[in-house]
Amino acid sequence: MRAMLGLEVDLDQGALCVAPAFPAWLSWVRIDGLEALGRRFDLEVARDGAEYRVQSDGPIEVKELRSRKS
Repeated sequence: MRAMLGLEVDLDQGALCVAPAFPAWLSWVRIDGLEALGRRFDLEVARDGAEYRVQSDGPIEVKELRSRKS
């Protein structure tokens, strides 16, 4: 899951970096109660054509997205 979402914690920026790369069969992922940087929040990542849409209800800033490679 971590690899598909490309999750990395950036302690210097106090942010969770997200760089999704889903396999062809996966179109979205939702994680409720994700804990990072001493916080708990929900995260949803969905494929939107060749790009990804990231939504979160927490204070974590999504910093990086990469396009799906065909």
